[in-house]
Amino acid sequence: MTARIRERFSRRPGFGGAVTWQEIGSSLPEEQVDVVVASEVLEHLSGETARDFARECRRLLREGGGLVVTVPNEEDLRENQTLCPACGSVFNWWQHVSTWSAGALGAWMREYGFEVEYLAPVTLQPWRARFALARQQFWARVTGRAGVRLPHLLAIARKPRRNGGASR
Repeated sequence: MTARIRERFSRRPGFGGAVTWQEIGSSLPEEQVDVVVASEVLEHLSGETARDFARECRRLLREGGGLVVTVPNEEDLRENQTLCPACGSVFNWWQHVSTWSAGALGAWMREYGFEVEYLAPVTLQPWRARFALARQQFWARVTGRAGVRLPHLLAIARKPRRNGGASR
């Protein structure tokens, strides 16, 4: 895909290129990064790719380094399915291939040796959407109905120090 993007857009003014995280990561030495931020990335990765990504984050991070992740919160992938008119395949409109719950995200981070420091539902939406969400939550409490699920998860984890010392 990256090669096709380079080929298609290389002559366009302002095109700065296209690289994969594997290409960037493989050029960096081990334990040279303080923080990796993966905002709205994991839902685009499936099984082996998500495992490779976790391993690469761990390889790049220094001891005590942080991993910050946001993902959609318990997204129903079927809600955004669409049909490609050219080939007839059904796919997620946003190209999401995996869904994440708080439990699954925490387990994923721990599986690859990260210490989870914070994991909670959040909203990453602009202030107007936050206001609408707060209004929905208020009415859910007033009417006794189930609350509104916040649309994203935010997780902050650390690569542990080998000597067991405190993270920075």
